Amino acid sequence: MNNWYFITDDTLNKKNYFLFKYLNKLSKGKLILLSPNYSSENTFGYPQEYFNVKDNSGFNSIWAKLTFLFSKTAKSSSDIYFPKRNIYNSFIYLNIFLSFFWHIKSIINNFLPNYENLFFRGVKSFDYNLNLSQENIYIYDSILLRHIKYASLIKFLRNKNVMIYSVISSWDNPFYTQFFVSAKKYFIWSNQMLNDLSSVHNLFLCDDRIELIGPYPFFDFYKSRKNYKLIGNESKFIGYACAFCDVIFLQHEIQLIKKIARIANHLGYEILVRPYPSLPISEYDELKNIKNVTLYIPKDAVYEDRFGDGREFILFSSNEERHEYLAQCVLFISTGTSFTIEAAIDNLPILQIYLDTEFRKESFEKDFFGRVEISDHILKYFNNNLDLINSYENLQLALDSFKNSEAYAIKLQNGNKKLLNELGFNNIGL
Repeated sequence: MNNWYFITDDTLNKKNYFLFKYLNKLSKGKLILLSPNYSSENTFGYPQEYFNVKDNSGFNSIWAKLTFLFSKTAKSSSDIYFPKRNIYNSFIYLNIFLSFFWHIKSIINNFLPNYENLFFRGVKSFDYNLNLSQENIYIYDSILLRHIKYASLIKFLRNKNVMIYSVISSWDNPFYTQFFVSAKKYFIWSNQMLNDLSSVHNLFLCDDRIELIGPYPFFDFYKSRKNYKLIGNESKFIGYACAFCDVIFLQHEIQLIKKIARIANHLGYEILVRPYPSLPISEYDELKNIKNVTLYIPKDAVYEDRFGDGREFILFSSNEERHEYLAQCVLFISTGTSFTIEAAIDNLPILQIYLDTEFRKESFEKDFFGRVEISDHILKYFNNNLDLINSYENLQLALDSFKNSEAYAIKLQNGNKKLLNELGFNNIGL
């Protein structure tokens, strides 16, 4: 019987639990995790084999960036307007050049090579001592950037013409140029995600190339959800989970939190800020000086070396801890974090802040919401389904309505149902 090899160095991520369980069931108990030699041992109990990373030159990382510049751009706002994603770059002339380059590229885009094919032309070839069989199935993440350190292994497998499947691990993945488009089969969340693949990559998949698995990173949290009585909750906390992991946008986000806190303070609310899990808590010290802002520190959570090679340390918190955080809040304010999905699962009323252009007066507002406006996944799933707040004045009105109207709170919760259905929760039998 054939083996199914899932290639990953993300072996500590508990959000993979249901994915591994699902793949193991499909493979009739033949799932094996295939990991680079620096990876941690998985905690899920599945057999794990290791391979040596043979190219440590760092060339693949540079080549991936160059490939992005000279390959066909995906039909998504995030990549069509890529120079806007770098507006905070201090090299002004480089940004000017990049904008000009992107304009020229848009004219000839249809004649440029596919990202995947161009990238693997430049990756160095190595032989790997693997027990290859044409009956084996090899599975890896749909975004190339997650395999940079061992791209030579992926090239080796491609050249051997083995069966390759791809897992879409996040709701934003279909919108990136670096998406793998040549997999034999795709594990996708929903029909909406299938539509994203066709509109962004012209990737039209027949039924035998699709496995509809639902939004699996949230399954464990979904199954452990509690029936908290949120309507009528006496808490004064409004939840806010930080959305950005780079320090420059973190500063923008802190300025936004300050403005939200001033508005909330007039109505007797406090903001319970949940830091981004891969940033040190100390980066948020500025918030400690605001009287109606509390910096939330997840209990019993410790920074772990996520991939085993030191490139990212992250706070892996438990489902129980995340449920407890949300239970302390009477309302959740979102700007685009995926934690919003967990708030929706616990049916916490949600306001989605997205300032219209005319209300972005300060530079941080222009940069912050300028980034959001080219984030296809946020616009499609959050802005289209949740109650959208387009100005600070409307935020104050919304908070006042929420405080005084149970009907408004119920309306917000109805938005949660729409969001979860769009993401594919209605397609699973949990």
